[in-house]
Amino acid sequence: MTTSPICSIRDGCSPANGLTAMWDGAYAGLQEIVTSGFGYRALILLTDGADNASTKTTEEVMPFAV
Repeated sequence: MTTSPICSIRDGCSPANGLTAMWDGAYAGLQEIVTSGFGYRALILLTDGADNASTKTTEEVMPFAV
């Protein structure tokens, strides 16, 4: 039996009911991309957009996204 990627993503998500450290997650992901050595870079964030737990700020993260 196979599962489509969309179904897998949907089934793996849970309702937002806690703390979200969106900018911390973005920063960690961008650091992995920068140090990976691959010639291409992309980071996709799946979030409810309510960051209420990050220690990193937008200003700290955005320079790595360019």
